[in-house]
Amino acid sequence: MEDALALLKGQQPHLLKDEDELLAHEGAVWVEYITGYKAHWALVYQISASGCAILLSREGKLEWLDGAWRLSAYQWPMASYGKVWRCWSARPSDEQREAEAWQS
Repeated sequence: MEDALALLKGQQPHLLKDEDELLAHEGAVWVEYITGYKAHWALVYQISASGCAILLSREGKLEWLDGAWRLSAYQWPMASYGKVWRCWSARPSDEQREAEAWQS
């Protein structure tokens, strides 16, 4: 676990520009929201047939299933990617986040 955290910290963060980059990225992504929701780490599970990114995170809802607590997935529409929410390859600094404009 410590090795994985060191690797994540060593990455130079860059904004994942589109669905292809989001799906091609290996490992956790840093999810950011324009609305002020708390940013967090997540794993991109898949892009659903309805065009939503399915994300797994501790920020997702916990469910009691088969005698254990488990994370449930949550979805964000890809149509709002870059406008309402976006992902980074690693946790960006405030300066890096501010330097990347949101799409309109």
